Amino acid sequence: MIEPKFQERSGSIVLVGCVGLSRLLGDFGKVASNASNVIVFDPRGALDPKDEYAVPSTTCAKLPAAGFDENVLRIYSLPGLVSVGCPTIELTDVFPGLKEVGKTHFNILTGNELIASLSGLAEPVQCVIDLPGAEAQILDAFLEAEFLYKLNYLTIRCGVERFFDGALDKIELTNRLLAHDFYLDSENTDDADWPILRFKANVTVRQLKVAEKELADSNRRERAHVEYIAQLKSELEDSRAKLISATAEKDIRNGELSQCRTKVEETLKRLREADDARTTQLVRIDELSSELTEKRDALNDARTELQQKSELLDNVEAELSIFRKEATALEEKRTHIEQELIGKRDLIESLRAELSAVTPRLEAAEKAKADANAEQSFLSRMNALLQSDLNHLRLQFQKSEDDRRRQEDLLLKLTPKLAQAAEHLQQLQVRQKIAPENLQEPKTTERSSRRSKKGTKQLRPNR
Repeated sequence: MIEPKFQERSGSIVLVGCVGLSRLLGDFGKVASNASNVIVFDPRGALDPKDEYAVPSTTCAKLPAAGFDENVLRIYSLPGLVSVGCPTIELTDVFPGLKEVGKTHFNILTGNELIASLSGLAEPVQCVIDLPGAEAQILDAFLEAEFLYKLNYLTIRCGVERFFDGALDKIELTNRLLAHDFYLDSENTDDADWPILRFKANVTVRQLKVAEKELADSNRRERAHVEYIAQLKSELEDSRAKLISATAEKDIRNGELSQCRTKVEETLKRLREADDARTTQLVRIDELSSELTEKRDALNDARTELQQKSELLDNVEAELSIFRKEATALEEKRTHIEQELIGKRDLIESLRAELSAVTPRLEAAEKAKADANAEQSFLSRMNALLQSDLNHLRLQFQKSEDDRRRQEDLLLKLTPKLAQAAEHLQQLQVRQKIAPENLQEPKTTERSSRRSKKGTKQLRPNR
């Protein structure tokens, strides 16, 4: 077994694996006895108090790894064999009776949490890894946390072939560490299938890479310095040109300044005059302020009067509303009168038709009078009667015409302003008194017509 060698109480050691189960970490006390700073990453959890040779240490119940398909820790029937992967054909060929006897889930540790766990370690720093199948993920996590380049020694137990899914065989593991500035310092092949490889950091190569990086940085800084000097020279030339231009511009500005001084003096003179004018204006403002106070008082009085008039206007509007309702009632009465007037016009037309019918009879009577001299006295009386009826009809017609004209005048007088509503009501009362007499006229005309017809019938037999 390869044991790390430290100076007395110096250096740091980082153990990754299942302490008490793995072969390399089984004798934990011997491995870490000389380390001043010990960190243990055990995916099973805290150390079991009954573990022999256990020493005080910082234990983390997580596994530093980039990640797995399944975070499961498997324990096999072969003593000391623990892995995070499933066995491959190569392993079952070597150990045909290998069985899984237990498993447990675990958490992984990455990122800032891993960086914080590995910070402040005393040098030299040695790491011992014994967890077959997880080598690649553990190295990737250390590389991401920039811990791999802080290691001075790295001891790993791995399979000579890929005995688990995701595992690295001996050659792949060696090539990967060579690419990260490690070289194989020693190899323990007591177990030919599970060699223990001890790698040592190639300090010369690391220092060379650091020197190359510093040289590249120095060259970059030198190029930046040269570019900065060139930029300063360019800015200096620009500044000189600007200085010459500024000098010429200064002369121009001096001339302009003299002109400005003259203008300032003139402006000051105008300002003094303006100040005198302002004093006069202030006096005027005081006078206007007094006038404004008086006008405000007058305005307040006017507002009070306006308020009173507004209240009066409200009262007038209320009375106007009542008057409008009365006007609406009058309009309805006017419509009723118009309808009655239409009926009177029809009556007048009927009277005119009767008059047209009576006229031929009158003419026939006059002719009969001329022909019937014997009946002169009778015809004279009949003629007088007919003449009386005719005169009566004419009077009736004239009276109907007068009524019609009065009604038309009344209709014209109903349309004026609402202020004449009382006069319209009075005319309406007059019209209502006249209306019964108009209703009796058709009866008188009808009696005259019957009388005329009767006289005509009496006249015809005498012929």
